[in-house]
Amino acid sequence: MNEIKLFKTELEKLVNTTREIIKQGENSIKGKPEEYTIDRLIRPFLDSLGFNESMRIAQGEIPKPLRGTLGWVDYILTEKDQWLLLLEAKSVFEKNIWRQYKEQVIEYARDYKLSLKFSKEPVKWIVLTNFREIHFMNIFGDNEPFISLDFEKYIANAGDLWDLLSFESLTKDRITEIYTERSKEK
Repeated sequence: MNEIKLFKTELEKLVNTTREIIKQGENSIKGKPEEYTIDRLIRPFLDSLGFNESMRIAQGEIPKPLRGTLGWVDYILTEKDQWLLLLEAKSVFEKNIWRQYKEQVIEYARDYKLSLKFSKEPVKWIVLTNFREIHFMNIFGDNEPFISLDFEKYIANAGDLWDLLSFESLTKDRITEIYTERSKEK
């Protein structure tokens, strides 16, 4: 329970930081907006969920078998050598990222499915986020997110975010339980 409390405290800080970043605008930052977002928001978010640097592969390779090339997802979250989740990050200054990057995410999912030899157990989940928004998609079942949240709703949904994304929850595959429950409700 203490971990969730610490997570919620960090989440509140990140939500406030996000508000301030958005208020200041893209022209106020140095460097590339996506890298800035990763440094200021995504990495601290992953840290608060229990994923330290050794548990995430930055610029994880996703073979593109149909093209004979490689693609790179921003992070592959891992437990030892087992992949748990793919995460694609975008700039916090962008809005409606699912609409803008849906095809990219679906392509990553398709390419991953075609190259399953790269993980002991298949990864079932891909997340698209710029911290301003977060979208969860089942790689094997959907072409749309089963959950999407705006950062202004993160505090109210901190327990759900923990259940979906924390290291503890992903290693227990809690996200699949949540997905199954939500699928039954539809």
